[in-house]
Amino acid sequence: MLGTSGVGKTAFMLGMYARMRESINGFTFAASDLDEDLMLSQSWDNLVYKTGQERWPAPNDDTVQRYQFDFNYAFDKLMTFTWLDYRGNALRSFSDAQDTYEIFNALADSTSIFVCVDGGLWADDTPNQTRGEQRDSIRRMNYILTQMYQQTRRKVPIVLVVTKCDKFQNQPPKSDKYDTIFDEIRDELQKKYFSPLFVKNSGWLTMVTFVTLGSDIHEDPDNANIEPNEGVYQPVAFAIYSVFADMARAEEATIEESEADAADREARATKLRDEWFGLGSWFNQGKINDLVTTPDETIDATRLESIQTNLQEIATSLISNSHIYFSGERISADA
Repeated sequence: MLGTSGVGKTAFMLGMYARMRESINGFTFAASDLDEDLMLSQSWDNLVYKTGQERWPAPNDDTVQRYQFDFNYAFDKLMTFTWLDYRGNALRSFSDAQDTYEIFNALADSTSIFVCVDGGLWADDTPNQTRGEQRDSIRRMNYILTQMYQQTRRKVPIVLVVTKCDKFQNQPPKSDKYDTIFDEIRDELQKKYFSPLFVKNSGWLTMVTFVTLGSDIHEDPDNANIEPNEGVYQPVAFAIYSVFADMARAEEATIEESEADAADREARATKLRDEWFGLGSWFNQGKINDLVTTPDETIDATRLESIQTNLQEIATSLISNSHIYFSGERISADA
C-alpha cells in the first residue's frame, strides 16, 4: 500500500478490517495472530468511541507495518495474505533509506498494489500549496510504478484508492459533461494522473474506488460518526479475486496440457495395438499399459471448479458494482 504521510492509509486499513470482521455476505477477515486482532480492534474502537485528536491513528512515519490476514467464506479459510503499510515519508526519501529500498523489493513480489490518493486534491477548500504537494505525491508514485514495472516486467493489479472522499462528495462536477463529481475524478485519474494504466492494449488491470470513514468527517473530524463506506473493503476483495483468477488460469492450462498429453498417449497406444497383424494388444501389452495409465484428472477439475466458485462468490458479493478497467476499458468481474 503506497501513499504519502497523512493520506489516511492506516485509517483505511482499519475501516477495511472492521467492515470485513463483522462479515459481508458470508465473507470475513481475521488477523492470523490473536494479539494483532486485539490491537487492530482497539485501534478501531478508538476511532469509533473516542473524540478529539486521540481518536485518529498516528501517522506511520517510522516503521514498515506488516499484517497477516485470513480471508474466509462461511468461516472456511480461502486464503492467507500479507498487507504491507509503508511510512508515508518513505516516498519522499532517498534511495539509501532502508524502507525506501524495502518498498521496491516488496513491489517486485506483490500480487497487487494499492495506490492511495488524498481526496483533498479535489476539495474546493484545499489550499493551493497542499494541492501542489498532493500532485507531487502522485508524480512520485507514478515514478515508483514505472521503476517497478521496468525492473520486473510484471503487470500486477493496481487499485487507485481515493481516500477522504467525504471532502468533496457534495460538490457538483466542474464540467457539465459529468453527472457526478465521482465521474469527473475517475476521468481525471484515467486521462491525467495515472494515464499509463489505462492505455489501450496495455494489459494493466486497474480498479478505481473511493473511501471514506464517514460522510461528515470533513466537517468535524474529531467528533463525527464513523461509518465507513463499501469502498473500504472492495480493494482487498478485488486483489484476492485477481489471485483466484490467476489460479484458475493456471489450473485450466494444466488441464489442457494433461488432456493434450492424454490424447497423444492414446494415439500412440492405438498404433501399438494395430501392430503385429492385429495382435499388438498382446505383444505390446506392457507398453500400452504404460501409455494409458495416466494421472486422475478429476482432482484438477474439482480444484478448478472450487476456484471458479470462489471467484463467482467474490464477484457477486463484494465487487459487483466496482469500477474495474482492463487496458482502459471498463469490465465486469462477474461477467
